[in-house]
Amino acid sequence: MKILSKQWWQMTPGALAAKLKTSLDTGVTPTEAKKRLEQHGENRLETKGSLSPWKLFFSEFADFMVMVLLGAVVISIALGEWNDAFSILAIIFLNAILGFIQEYRAERSLDALRELAAPQARVVRGGVSLTVPAWQVVPGDLIHLEVGDRVAADLRLVKVMGLEADESPLTGESMPVTKTKEELDASRLELGDRKNILYAGTTVTRGRGAGVVVATGMSTELGKIAGLLVKSETGLTPLQQRLDHLGKILVFICVGICILVGIVGLWRGENFRVMFLSAVSLAVAAIPEGLPAIVTISLALGVQRMIKRSVIIRRLPAVETLGCATVICSDKTGTLTQNQMMVTTCYLGAEELTVTGNGFEPTGEFCWRGKMIDPSFGGKGFPDVQGMRLLLSAGFYCNNSNLVKDEKTGKWLLSGDPTEGALLALGLKANLKKESVKRLAENDFTPERKRMSVLVNGHGQRLMYLKGAADLVLNLSTRIRWAGREIPLQNREKQMIMKIVESMANRSLRVLALAYR
Repeated sequence: MKILSKQWWQMTPGALAAKLKTSLDTGVTPTEAKKRLEQHGENRLETKGSLSPWKLFFSEFADFMVMVLLGAVVISIALGEWNDAFSILAIIFLNAILGFIQEYRAERSLDALRELAAPQARVVRGGVSLTVPAWQVVPGDLIHLEVGDRVAADLRLVKVMGLEADESPLTGESMPVTKTKEELDASRLELGDRKNILYAGTTVTRGRGAGVVVATGMSTELGKIAGLLVKSETGLTPLQQRLDHLGKILVFICVGICILVGIVGLWRGENFRVMFLSAVSLAVAAIPEGLPAIVTISLALGVQRMIKRSVIIRRLPAVETLGCATVICSDKTGTLTQNQMMVTTCYLGAEELTVTGNGFEPTGEFCWRGKMIDPSFGGKGFPDVQGMRLLLSAGFYCNNSNLVKDEKTGKWLLSGDPTEGALLALGLKANLKKESVKRLAENDFTPERKRMSVLVNGHGQRLMYLKGAADLVLNLSTRIRWAGREIPLQNREKQMIMKIVESMANRSLRVLALAYR
């Protein structure tokens, strides 16, 4: 697949369509799509194929020290020393089995890292909207995207309606990126600065839009990363180098002993056959046949300890290299964290609620002044039960994301924005249900408005919920809930609220304000 261009972000939508010979309304024709699929190839990532179990097992015998031991087995058999031969063989196979089990597990565990590609895409071809497998996407295809969609190829956006994308799999940035359809002037831009480009493997977290495919397969930014993995060479670790060196020294010493013993024996007039067998037996005895097994067992124990800390080690000898590390610098998103947010603190008037839980899991406890309260059963003991329900409802219903439980893994998966996912999990902890409220109207979040509002009808009344930046919501509000009642919002209350906001921000918390009318 050839790289098509590097300056798509500079082009106007019209110039882009002309360059790729496509239409911004009807896309390419089905016939043209078929031609382009043959020309550019399938939209797939080339990954280094995993070794088959048999190849993985026999690769354990490629070590130089193991080869020396195999040579000792052959000599032992030739000399009729069957007990020695079987003992050495047992050690060799034990060593191979231990290494195979560990590396086979690592190979299987890495399969999950190859699932970034989107399974399908909604394309427009010849004016007809179709859902096609992602591997059939071609340059020039017009793709429509909504919240929760995973991007199938690199796109130049031509229509945007409040669209944001999670680019953490590619850039490591945990916060969603706001996208635009406007062309950008700079000829050289970092990935995170190309605001009118959507990348393969990223996810739409808010809004919707449409884009024209500008790169597929290995020409995408994700494909370039995969290409580096395919081309990477596996070298010997320092431990393997030292063991190989030790094996060669042992071979040299053993051969020297054989020659020396043979010469001395012949000089003393001993029988040649007797001296030859003695020299060879001595050489075999000098080889430390238990060394590879001891090394493998030690490394395997180290790997098991690291697995308990969620560290995947693909090759056993890498444990020794990692053991020499004192500091590991890593982009935290997706490596040290899971890019999952969780509501930990809520303020209602002057009252603070703390919330426990684990990411998007809808389980946890609400605590107030050291006491547990249960919002799903009326929040008994809290001074403003109605206010607490309104607070939770505002975050839960003023929300365009979805949390779905994966029946296979039991994990809760988010389709949408991580912040909204945290608010959904908070509402589910209080047993809120989306189907109990009907949405009548919506003003979606935009970078200009910095807020989202919805009009809903539920429980016999109409309410408008709003969420957004704390200072903005505070300036729009005229009243505040305080000790179970509504009071006018005066400067004194505003100053106190901004101090709370500042305190939460200093604790590295993301702060949102919620309101209703």
